[in-house]
Amino acid sequence: MDLFPEEWGMSQFWNDEATATALAAEAAAQAGSDGLIVSISSPSTFLALKKLGVPNPLLLLEFDPRFAVFDEFRRYDVHEPLDVPGLDKLRGTAAVVIADPPYLNETTMGNTATTMRALAGEDCKFIVATGWVVRDTIKDRLDARITKYRPHHRGGLANAFRTYLNYASADPAFAFADDEDDGDNDFAEDVAARKPQIGMIVPDVAGLRSASPAV
Repeated sequence: MDLFPEEWGMSQFWNDEATATALAAEAAAQAGSDGLIVSISSPSTFLALKKLGVPNPLLLLEFDPRFAVFDEFRRYDVHEPLDVPGLDKLRGTAAVVIADPPYLNETTMGNTATTMRALAGEDCKFIVATGWVVRDTIKDRLDARITKYRPHHRGGLANAFRTYLNYASADPAFAFADDEDDGDNDFAEDVAARKPQIGMIVPDVAGLRSASPAV
């Protein structure tokens, strides 16, 4: 991701390499050898999938036009969740959809869920790496639960982040969490560990257009 510097004003906070690789590997494990994997507002996992050399067809739905250098790129605005280029042909074809919506609010998470549902094929696997604060929206819209896997970012963030799945993973790292209401403890844990804090999450305001999120 060094070729694509973060734009904080667009809520871009890239995942670190270990997180991107772990999420990509989980997506690949669920998609089989030929299932379509769609990354929504999650370019770091898309690039990790390409680096892993998976045989699967890939698709990146992303607002940032810098990623148009990839053939798999489709311009995506989270405020227009069904305005996806080629949606008529893509509807119901995805084996796995992985997402990390920008701005950590119910609106962007809900709109992303609408897109995910439209793309989902039969028994589609949903992987969402985003804030703990939107856990109820994710559960209601995607029937996905919090797992033990905590995504991390290259610069560190003060907000509590979690990974959510709508299926039971065979990987113990992605097992469902015993305590899904522990997000308020994260800040105290990070301070105790003296982790760097950025804590800049751009609010969703009228007229503001989406961009790639913390991925």
